[in-house]
Amino acid sequence: MLLCTQTDVIYFDLSKAFDSVPHAPLLAKLKTFEIQSKLHAWITSYLTNREQRVTLDGSSSEWLPVTSGVPQGSILGPLLFLIYINDLPNCLSHDTLCAIFADDTKIFRPINSEQDVVELQNDINNIAAWGIKWGLTFNIQKCKTLPIAGFMDINQHHYSIGSHQLETVTEMNDLGILISSNLRFNLQITTMTKKAERQLWLVIRTLGFNSPRKAKLQSYITMVRSIIEYGSIIWSNKFKHNLQDIEAIQRKATNYILNNPPYYSPNHIDYKSRLIQLNLLPTSYRREILDIIFFLKCLHHKTCLNILDYTSFTVREHGLATRTMELNTRLQTKLTKLDSTAHFYPHRITKIWNSLPQNLQTILKPLSEPLVMKQFLVPYYRSKLLSHFDPDDSCTWISWCNCNRCKYTRL
Repeated sequence: MLLCTQTDVIYFDLSKAFDSVPHAPLLAKLKTFEIQSKLHAWITSYLTNREQRVTLDGSSSEWLPVTSGVPQGSILGPLLFLIYINDLPNCLSHDTLCAIFADDTKIFRPINSEQDVVELQNDINNIAAWGIKWGLTFNIQKCKTLPIAGFMDINQHHYSIGSHQLETVTEMNDLGILISSNLRFNLQITTMTKKAERQLWLVIRTLGFNSPRKAKLQSYITMVRSIIEYGSIIWSNKFKHNLQDIEAIQRKATNYILNNPPYYSPNHIDYKSRLIQLNLLPTSYRREILDIIFFLKCLHHKTCLNILDYTSFTVREHGLATRTMELNTRLQTKLTKLDSTAHFYPHRITKIWNSLPQNLQTILKPLSEPLVMKQFLVPYYRSKLLSHFDPDDSCTWISWCNCNRCKYTRL
């Protein structure tokens, strides 16, 4: 029976991952990476002949040998762990993909038929067997299944590790980003803004209102703005209520930094003037800058993401005999545009990039260093702040507004 197309993601959680790596198998795997001779002996000396004991209220236990685990807090420890689990994807079937970041592992597969469910379960069994073989155990209670189907109806497929059936969830925290089954990020934005607001009030309580402006500004940039920008390439969207919730954090922060009197006071400074005075950009403009930088990094460093698989530069023809084609600087997405995917990065970056002046596109296109890109992007968005940004009109906060008013007046 053919099922509705969806992707099932299986999240694995390794129990005490860094502490449970057995030394002997690790040293054997190092040799498969051609780490031998003196370097292998040095790593062997680094790992072996370690001892540990517990001290409580002045009393200590006997020293015991440490036979497993890579030293944490070191640069070499995580590297050794990654080498140890590097062959895990080899036990998966062809259409099942794997993503590993340190000890966070997930596998995912498009589910188009019952056979895909069977294949994914076989992959789970293979990973469990791999863990047993190499001395790593999974915390089964924390291993989850996340079906992703956009706005389609979700078919719940039951997967298990051994005799334990994995819990099926509708949201999952994936490296700090809340991924939902419907591919909407409302919960991520709500959670993020609440966290940022708590952090802002922590800054206010710690520094007070009489601290130097520079200290308050730097604290906001470091401790608060970093929260509302983390992972924005994934979750950034066009919904006005989300834009307003995120921008409200910076509105409150600028009020605090400048000790701004209430809005009904004759000395009240409006939001746009506060941004200019503090040399800040609206958060929505900064997210566009981050989108453009990521696009150019992907364009020049294919190891990030082959972005041209999703969007490409259009080609225009000329009547010149010696030059029939020229690569244009405008983008055109290759993906089908659906309401459920209109806020996805390929569609978004296409609109943002095409909104830039052509001379700026020409300058940016060959660049690959983020700091150099910012030298051109930041002045452009500052000029846009002066000429275009209206604090009371969220349509002016993004270059890709698609509301009924902007959609028909952009041309």
